[in-house]
Amino acid sequence: MGSEETKKQSNDSQEQNQSTQNQPQGQSASDPEKLLQEKLKELGFNSLDELKELKEKAEKLSKESPEDKNLQEEVTKLQNQLKELETAYRTEKVRASLVSAATSLGVIDPDVVFLLAKEKGEVKDGKVLIDGKSPEEFLKELKEKKPYLFRASDKEGSGAGVAKEPPREKTPQEKLSKLLEG
Repeated sequence: MGSEETKKQSNDSQEQNQSTQNQPQGQSASDPEKLLQEKLKELGFNSLDELKELKEKAEKLSKESPEDKNLQEEVTKLQNQLKELETAYRTEKVRASLVSAATSLGVIDPDVVFLLAKEKGEVKDGKVLIDGKSPEEFLKELKEKKPYLFRASDKEGSGAGVAKEPPREKTPQEKLSKLLEG
């Protein structure tokens, strides 16, 4: 901005020099009133009062009325509340969907899984996606990476098999009825 002002001042002083050269010898080259009137006419004003009026109008328009300021504060407050509600909705939707899927897939502590996925979850078109995948797909990948978060199934284990109750011993009456039948 400083260089623009310097150029403007330089141009103004050149114009003044030219206008003083064109003036008759008897007139003062630095007649401030005449220079002011010429500049006002160049800017499209007839008097300094017109310029002052325009300046006052611009200042009034630039200042916000108290009503506008209150409305703007209210709008900002409502926008913040909306963001908070959207965040709460997203979080709850992700939690509910993930906990439901985690329970069905045998997760030991669904809340821990939710904490792992919380920041990765999003809701698009009403559907929950975690890292761009459905909660079930996310949990299947998680099971491969962190199997300790899931219950062991009957098929998994060290090969010892699932312990079963020993067969109940038959009563003497059951034994006798079996002998008589056969």
